[in-house]
Amino acid sequence: MARRSKAHGIAKLVGRAGNVRDSKVSATSLGIGEVAVGSSSIVIGDKALDSDGILEFTLAVDPETFTINVDAPGAGQNAMWKWSWNPGTVAYERVRLLDQTQSTVPIYRKGTYTVRNFAARDIHSSMTQTHKIFLKWIESAGSQNNVSWVTYDSESNVLNPVTKTRMGIQKLTFTVDSDVTPPLLTAPTVTYNVAVDSDGSGTNQFVFTGTASGNNPTIGPFYRGGVYTFILDSSTQGHPFYLTTDDGTYFAANTFYGELDSDDGVVGSRNNGSSQVVYTVPSDSPIRTIYYQCGVHSGMKNSISVKKLEVDSDGTGILRPVWQHTQEKHATTAEIRAVPTIPSNVCLIYDTNLGKFKPQDIGTYLDNTTQLREKITDIVTANTFDSDSASVVAKENTIFNISLYQQGELSVTTGTARWYAPFDLQIFSISPKLGTAADGTVTIDVNKNGSSAETFSFSASATTVTVTDPIINMNEGDYITIDVDAVGSTNKGEDLNIQFKYKKI
Repeated sequence: MARRSKAHGIAKLVGRAGNVRDSKVSATSLGIGEVAVGSSSIVIGDKALDSDGILEFTLAVDPETFTINVDAPGAGQNAMWKWSWNPGTVAYERVRLLDQTQSTVPIYRKGTYTVRNFAARDIHSSMTQTHKIFLKWIESAGSQNNVSWVTYDSESNVLNPVTKTRMGIQKLTFTVDSDVTPPLLTAPTVTYNVAVDSDGSGTNQFVFTGTASGNNPTIGPFYRGGVYTFILDSSTQGHPFYLTTDDGTYFAANTFYGELDSDDGVVGSRNNGSSQVVYTVPSDSPIRTIYYQCGVHSGMKNSISVKKLEVDSDGTGILRPVWQHTQEKHATTAEIRAVPTIPSNVCLIYDTNLGKFKPQDIGTYLDNTTQLREKITDIVTANTFDSDSASVVAKENTIFNISLYQQGELSVTTGTARWYAPFDLQIFSISPKLGTAADGTVTIDVNKNGSSAETFSFSASATTVTVTDPIINMNEGDYITIDVDAVGSTNKGEDLNIQFKYKKI
């Protein structure tokens, strides 16, 4: 340990000094000899030191090897995926997660992953159907654009970390290439089954089943070159089905304002009864929001986003495929990120195989060091302790996280969903994300007990925002709600997720 500590000190010295000229670093007292630097500069790159007479350092971060658990215990096709995992290594900045929805579940270049899907084989909790999960280049129904380097398998008798029962799973295994690039994409071919039914009050609505499900649901996205077929059953008689650019502002029965026709790629517009409407999205279609609409009833409609046939990206080279089942919706973004650079919270160890010092995650160091592991176990599991004991400190500084979200296209709304503080606590980090950016400012208000506690805004085209002063102190029983105060105009923004980190006070 002494040797590691002294070598670590030299690395820090050189890192701070940057360039050392006309000097000699005396390391005799450290037991590693004398290093003559001379008039040349020491450059910090992949190696902290590369001079004769001293052991080399490598600052490369090891690729991530990680297991991800996912489930969908809710009812219906659009129930959100819920994710669980252990923290992993410091460099990848993952925190422990148990049964939480996420706007983004990232993977890293060179990383090796196992994804265990507990929703694929056994119906449990509130589920009404099973859900397989696939890694897709674009969000779409079907399997035409699945990522080719993922292997799909199954396994029995696997412990669900949430239910603590053993279940059968769908297992995904893959290693991300160091220079992964998306393939040429296939324009999707998607079919929707459409009927008409009353909501019980006498109001008619389009009812989708199969690829999409629900009453007047948001569907899509549609992609340039894609072929989208609406199979209308006999119950749609008297409800002419058409696609339009009008959001309802100019709707009047049987006028079909803003209708897309054969010049726009639509065949069978206004069909109803046992028939179909087919939309082949032109390769030069505008990127916009369109709507399906009943020609007689204004309320029988919803939106469809039209996109380019390309993999989403954050604009800096980070690709954004999706975790999704074969039906629509039920999707979580999967960013493909670069291997991170060395973080501050690591230690240096001597690797006898490499013949040099290398960074190691503190958690890995703990796993490999029996004495430290046993000491921490003694601290955390102590039966008696006073207010100054390490066990109290460990328990009092445990970090928790929860997420609140609004799925789908955003709208100005006063939030009613509440999260209650389980004990006296302090929220010290707020991390908001949008799944899809808006074309204008999106303003969010975090309320404590109904009064504004924190306000922040996403600028146009942004999917993240930094909350600079996120401190919210709460007593046990206080509650948080989220208001959406402003959205974009045409592209309003989609899939808001706000993660709160908090600790006991």
